[in-house]
Amino acid sequence: MPDLFETLNLTGYNLESYYTSIISASLEDLNVVDLPKPEILELIKPQDYAKISADLFIKLDDQTLTTLLKWPLSIDTSMTEMGMCHVLNSNVAVFDDPTKWSDSTVAYAKKNIELSLHDIDYFVQIVNYAEAYKVYTLSPDEVILSGAASLTFDTEGFLSFGVQITSTRASEDIKYIPLHLRKCRQGFYYETTSKRYSIYSYNRCLLECRINMILKLCGCIPHFYKPLDSERICSLAELECVFEYKREILKLSASNDTMEKFGNTNDIPRSFRECGCLGNCEEDVFTNDHETFLPQETMNRLSVSVSAFPKVRVKREIIFSFSDFFLRSGGVVNLCIGTSVISIMELLLIALRILIYEIMQMVKGVWRRSQKPRPTCNKKII
Repeated sequence: MPDLFETLNLTGYNLESYYTSIISASLEDLNVVDLPKPEILELIKPQDYAKISADLFIKLDDQTLTTLLKWPLSIDTSMTEMGMCHVLNSNVAVFDDPTKWSDSTVAYAKKNIELSLHDIDYFVQIVNYAEAYKVYTLSPDEVILSGAASLTFDTEGFLSFGVQITSTRASEDIKYIPLHLRKCRQGFYYETTSKRYSIYSYNRCLLECRINMILKLCGCIPHFYKPLDSERICSLAELECVFEYKREILKLSASNDTMEKFGNTNDIPRSFRECGCLGNCEEDVFTNDHETFLPQETMNRLSVSVSAFPKVRVKREIIFSFSDFFLRSGGVVNLCIGTSVISIMELLLIALRILIYEIMQMVKGVWRRSQKPRPTCNKKII
């Protein structure tokens, strides 16, 4: 990252506003990006934008983040559609850390804290982190998308809010059912639909569809997406193209005018359903519950806790298998023709025995005829 004062002395350009534009750029706030002069745009390569955002991102320390009884909590810096974020208690945020995008050894690791009903008093508290910020709650195996529900905290005081959890689990037999029957995907590496991420989730599938759409419309992808080796990063000036199609990109639905501009409409969906994204077979959905705010001067404190653990769990399991089909078909046959499947099988078995007996008799007759001596003719010569 170029030094601000060194660049100012050598070129006369102040890169501070340039860095501010890079950091503030996101899919939701492209309209507030203040583009620097064209000469400044050449000083920093677009492929360095994400790394710059990560280097300049505010850090969390022990005084800023605390938990009940100092429980260990994973903290990752992650590049999202909303820009750089701190992601807590996540198993997958490391995949979106710009400093580790080129690290091929990064793999999925389950490191989130799992709470039970006995941990109802657990909380996470953030003190004097920033003047204003947004809080998103999501599953430890999911990624944030633009438009997700959030809680904005921009007032001095103490804000406490809780979340409720809705849980869905899948039986062990589900993974052996063909994909077109179960209509959901497991979050494993062998069911991923992207070269960008090694595991699958519904939001990642939509994210991949959105990236392909931007790449088709603008010929590059913004720096707040993890790039592949074959993809080019957009410069700040090229983000104007993304801003032009922003509404359609967010909805994953191209208008008729946009479709007419491109001869090849592959990777340009008319509806998000064309992305072909299936839901997760297992997932945890977090929803914000209650909020309590207490004004306090010179204090910005946020406390997050679980207000209600799930009392009912939805489970995906097989309720109609081949054996069920076979057994129920017997009842249908009995209802329609007045006999049971066992009786039909006995009739077929008797018919098969008769057929086998007749075949054996035919074979035995042929064998006996082949064993009879052939008649000989003796002639007397005079």
